[in-house]
Amino acid sequence: MQPTQSTRTPLVLDANAAPWIVLIGADGKRVADDATEFTAVLLPDYGLLYDFRFPEAEYTQKQALAAAKKCNLFGERDWMLTSRKEEELLIDPSAVGPATYPQLRAKTPPSGWVWTRTEHPSSSDGAIYVSLHGGYVCWLSRGNRGRARFVRLVPASQLSGFLA
Repeated sequence: MQPTQSTRTPLVLDANAAPWIVLIGADGKRVADDATEFTAVLLPDYGLLYDFRFPEAEYTQKQALAAAKKCNLFGERDWMLTSRKEEELLIDPSAVGPATYPQLRAKTPPSGWVWTRTEHPSSSDGAIYVSLHGGYVCWLSRGNRGRARFVRLVPASQLSGFLA
């Protein structure tokens, strides 16, 4: 029997549920879920691969955008500065210092903030940043200096290579 509109169960998403997180080592292979040494983080449900090497350098937003274009990890050169939404996927709403999921804490600085490529909606000089300590989202003038995290979209055809 085919489900009808009245018999379908609605999909309910839990906004506080942690995403499926896969840790990736420097060799591009999956590492144990409790590993403290990893180079990248894959969110397979979103097709996003994050560079977790976290340089100590601090950038203006313009410099962070340029640094993303120079990123070369796993032979891929199509990295970009994270968006607000891509950063928010890494935030654990119940955590602080750093405000991220347990698997990511070993490689996330406990304080500071990261630029995003998301522009402020009403200020041409402003851009959105995400606090690493508290997980909140705010904006600053693009000339301020903060950290940067890079991300790339992983085509579905490449996901299995990371999940093996």
